[in-house]
Amino acid sequence: MAHAVENTRSLSNPLSDMLNRVRDAFAKRRTYNKVLRELSGMSDRELTDINLCRGDIRRVAWEATQL
Repeated sequence: MAHAVENTRSLSNPLSDMLNRVRDAFAKRRTYNKVLRELSGMSDRELTDINLCRGDIRRVAWEATQL
């Protein structure tokens, strides 16, 4: 019986790890999309004020997910 309980625990860890990775991936995607939307909605003047250009938006959004 103890062996069956041990097997159940070993199965739950990989599943839990996978679910955590999926959750983290969705959270990163939400962050990326939010930053992308916010920066894309700024005017060129506003972007220049924060030392960015339109070509930087995707990179900055990606970097925001790496924090």
